[in-house]
Amino acid sequence: MKGSRDRSSISPDLSKLPERPQRENPNAAVELFSAISSKTVTNITADEISYLAPDITGYSFDSSSLHMIEGETRKNGEFEEFLCG
Repeated sequence: MKGSRDRSSISPDLSKLPERPQRENPNAAVELFSAISSKTVTNITADEISYLAPDITGYSFDSSSLHMIEGETRKNGEFEEFLCG
């Protein structure tokens, strides 16, 4: 299904996000990481997220920051892989 991925399929469940910003809640980054961990594959640990949190608190994005890339998603064993082009 080339280029047909729907944006809703990549949208996180926002009800699980921390309610308070990082400066009010020092565990916000770890809570966010935990909330989305079932939808991601990464080699970053919660400890590393906690360490990186002070540097990434200034980052922001919204739906206009997302870019759709033409390509194809294929199932490869347990995981999916995305092939550009």
